[in-house]
Amino acid sequence: MFKQFKKTLSKLGIFKVSGRAGSWILRLLPLFLVIGLTAGGILWVHKSLYAARIMELEKVRIKGLETLTAPEILKMTDIKKGMNLLELDLSLRIKKMSQDPRIRKVTFKKIFPNRLEIQIEERRAFLQIYQPEQKLYYLMDEEGVLLPDPQKEPQADFLI
Repeated sequence: MFKQFKKTLSKLGIFKVSGRAGSWILRLLPLFLVIGLTAGGILWVHKSLYAARIMELEKVRIKGLETLTAPEILKMTDIKKGMNLLELDLSLRIKKMSQDPRIRKVTFKKIFPNRLEIQIEERRAFLQIYQPEQKLYYLMDEEGVLLPDPQKEPQADFLI
């Protein structure tokens, strides 16, 4: 098979090497062709998926909301319709959302080809603390995290 391949290349004037070096190179040439074509195919598929409109985000589903609203979550995540689902860096968005004291845990789930699901676990107030200098009531969860938006009046559902 290699001899025929070598003869064909020599007749075409594409490749002329004689002796042992020529047969060694000719034996590896099909391998290099396969590797090159495979790499080119992978790059083409990768580029096609990133450019494909099928991967554009169409629907965002947010679960677990109690006091937060969907527009607030979307604003925090900076996720908009039409963004490429493959290009979304969800780890940065998780870090950003975890800094909000109202959120205990957040997870993202990409549902291919064009949907995203966000699961929110909000902190729940466990007790309220009165701050006499400011005359405000702060809410705190079981882990000791103060929740934002202090109230001027005590809430009846919590200990003081």
